[in-house]
Amino acid sequence: RINENKNLVMSTLRDEPVFEKFIKSENGKRMSILIVGGGNYGTELIKALTWCAQMPDREISVHIVDKGINVKSRFAALAPELMEKNKLREAGEPYYEIEFHQGIDVYGSDFSELLRKIENITAAFVTLGEDELNLDVAMKIRREYGRLNIEKGYEIPNIFAVVYSTLKTQTFLKNGPLCLGEE
Repeated sequence: RINENKNLVMSTLRDEPVFEKFIKSENGKRMSILIVGGGNYGTELIKALTWCAQMPDREISVHIVDKGINVKSRFAALAPELMEKNKLREAGEPYYEIEFHQGIDVYGSDFSELLRKIENITAAFVTLGEDELNLDVAMKIRREYGRLNIEKGYEIPNIFAVVYSTLKTQTFLKNGPLCLGEE
């Protein structure tokens, strides 16, 4: 069987500059990923990121934001082994942190406050299920991190929006990069 979500996630991680930006941490280098939307694509993305980011002297921090209040519970039921090892340091084992930010509306002030709180994001994914909403939120993240990161001297993260419409995708490809963090 073909898993469309897994195929899209793996091709994105393979073809896009997701693993190019790291920040220094006390244990080596860290990648910090923001995922907005905890549905099927967001869930598949968490699983793939924790697997693909297992590199020597590298850590990954994944922040998942969703307006639902049961995202963490649903993910724990789908991937209990990932939750068991979440934030657990063991010699010779990969280290990752998965943080769930539940009950947050992307149009509310709490979303902007959360973006300010989670600083130094290296990449962001918007997976809310609707093209217009994904693009709107991706642009909001770009504006917010543009302001914050310039003030603090951080790079602006690469921001990826899932767009299902072929016409919209082609428009972005003609008019600029699909990755909203690139100049």
